[in-house]
Amino acid sequence: MKLSPNCFVDEDIKHPDKVIDKLNRGKLIKGYYLVNFNDNTKRLEIISSRMFLQKYFREQEYDVKALLKTQDDAFEYVRCISEISYRKYNEFDALKTIENTVQAEIKAQFYGENE
Repeated sequence: MKLSPNCFVDEDIKHPDKVIDKLNRGKLIKGYYLVNFNDNTKRLEIISSRMFLQKYFREQEYDVKALLKTQDDAFEYVRCISEISYRKYNEFDALKTIENTVQAEIKAQFYGENE
């Protein structure tokens, strides 16, 4: 598992690389949520950090698109990506939106600064 180059990280998370490292080693870290783009299903997945206690999840390859502190924030991130995608491309294309949108625009949408 690794953070993607354009990864959205919640402002409350001070050391995202340390969080990812601990998850890769199977350490229990409560309260973190990852948003991953699944290439097979072409959908965004929200995965709780608790799932990484299981060997199966640690062995999978994840290119983390967002690292957030709460489940509500993870859902809000997906909602923001959907809204930006429809506004920019008139369709839902999560991967295209995440890769082609600057972090400042996503953060403004996420934190409600666009209103």
